Amino acid sequence: MTVKSNASQVTNMGDQPPELASWSIAIQGWVGKIQIVLGTVSGKWTVQNAYMDPGAPVVEAFPDERLPSSVHECCFVVLRLNREGAGADESYGDEIEDEDNVIQEECEEDGTDEDDDDDVNGTSSAQKQPLLRFSGVGIIMQPAGEKGHFYRTGSLQLKNLGLKALRMLEKSYFSGSSAILDEPESGKGHKIWLD
Repeated sequence: MTVKSNASQVTNMGDQPPELASWSIAIQGWVGKIQIVLGTVSGKWTVQNAYMDPGAPVVEAFPDERLPSSVHECCFVVLRLNREGAGADESYGDEIEDEDNVIQEECEEDGTDEDDDDDVNGTSSAQKQPLLRFSGVGIIMQPAGEKGHFYRTGSLQLKNLGLKALRMLEKSYFSGSSAILDEPESGKGHKIWLD
């Protein structure tokens, strides 16, 4: 018995463009509102009032398009955050407000000064155990009109943030329902869509 096939009726599925149910990408994360400012000297976009010491940690923004003014308000979501330094394997709880205060409290408890904490090799305890720092990436975005929908307007890069700076950035998160967002899920943040 011979089986005949009609080659004109057979199509290769790899030749067909995929049909998407939606052009939106679902993301779960904490959405906040920030202002980015163009530095007059550096020419770089950074987060305004990032509660950081100058020259140390940085939250830098990279807009996708040229912005009309040197100050721009936008929403953001952090997509990835890495911890480095002392306590990087532990959860960073609310009991720690600033890692510098922890070192100062330890010195007060044992009656020493931070500079007096050198061992015989001349290395201090602060040098032995680096402070907890955070680095990561995120996106900046604008509401797209429909509740919970946004469109990307650029990216964020977080470098060398201390716990205090991270906490201040977290304070800009939307905590409840608003005109652009639904109530966040406990511990998971907002469910949003990028259009």
